Amino acid sequence: MMGLSTRRRMRGIAALSCTCAFAVAVAACGSDDSESSEASGGAKTSDTSALQKAQPGWKTGTPNARKVAFEPVDNAKSVRIAVISASDTNAYWHQVAVGVEEVAKARNAKVDVFDAGFDPGKQQSQFQDALATGRYDAFVVIPVDGVALVPMVKQAIAAGAKVVATGDLALGPKYDTNEPQVDGMSGSVNTTNKAIGDRLGNLTVQACDGDDECKVAWIPGIATSPAEGYETKILKNVIKPHSNIELVAVQNGEFLADPAKAAATNVLQAHPDLDVFVTAGDQMAYGAQLAIKDRGKSDQVKTIGLGGSFQGMKQIKAGEMFGTAPLLCYDDGLYAADIALRAVRDQPIANPVLDPVEASGMPTQLTKENAEKVDFAGQFTNT
Repeated sequence: MMGLSTRRRMRGIAALSCTCAFAVAVAACGSDDSESSEASGGAKTSDTSALQKAQPGWKTGTPNARKVAFEPVDNAKSVRIAVISASDTNAYWHQVAVGVEEVAKARNAKVDVFDAGFDPGKQQSQFQDALATGRYDAFVVIPVDGVALVPMVKQAIAAGAKVVATGDLALGPKYDTNEPQVDGMSGSVNTTNKAIGDRLGNLTVQACDGDDECKVAWIPGIATSPAEGYETKILKNVIKPHSNIELVAVQNGEFLADPAKAAATNVLQAHPDLDVFVTAGDQMAYGAQLAIKDRGKSDQVKTIGLGGSFQGMKQIKAGEMFGTAPLLCYDDGLYAADIALRAVRDQPIANPVLDPVEASGMPTQLTKENAEKVDFAGQFTNT
């Protein structure tokens, strides 16, 4: 689900005695300037009314998320937030951090972003080091390994810090719930792996509608990862009742276009009569499209993505991709920052547990038919 580009970005780490690694995935879309993330406002009640309205462009968050994140509220107490990110050099998760930073700048808070480079051991060390400084009031966590981070989350809560999970990765062992999995957490802003599997499965059923023998290939990022293994299980459960659908292949796409193209090429060689590629990322759907084009099968094979990237939405509206299950990374950051700030300031939180896609009011599955009716062009880019 995570798009990538070629620039590298690290934030707010030099002051601490930990080193952030770059991911195999490289840097991001969105605001990429050198401005310090430690900007803050000072007004007791910041004038955020102008920020409530979604601004022009595809990466600024949905109206519902912005309304919540920039509601006028008492911001007198300065707050420091640590974003413990799976990979800030990954375009999708980078946008989560950018959303947190936008809220922080408007609401008297400072942000440090820790880039784990999708290394679970490094993320545990970074979390532990950040916690040891005692400088953070809140932690917004995008976990690589949600189970491994539970002890650090418990320590943070015991130390009086607030913890919010986000980034559409489970913080804990369960992949079918949005509820916080550690007692004392302040909130969870995620689209669950169960929801993702359900939505991709439903799109697959739609793509196969009217085809008596519909052969499908599934391209996850890493099929052996617990989260994607769970998504695979849910996907299979959704399509199982449909006797016309046969899942003929599963190949890793590594969340990148080139590996997905190689995987799709292998599948098409083994199954030249394939009908549908369903993928765990719009960029992998694009890789599959390249393989389909190389074999002259553009009119035969449909592609399904995940994420609703800028490029993916353009392809859907142009009829080049069948559909996608949108994810809202910028909204993740807006909601998570709002929850963290309100928790630290002991203010009411209207909805501490939510799926940002459902909260947006937009469809959870987008195809050409309904994408043209939705004012949505994506919140991250794949290039």
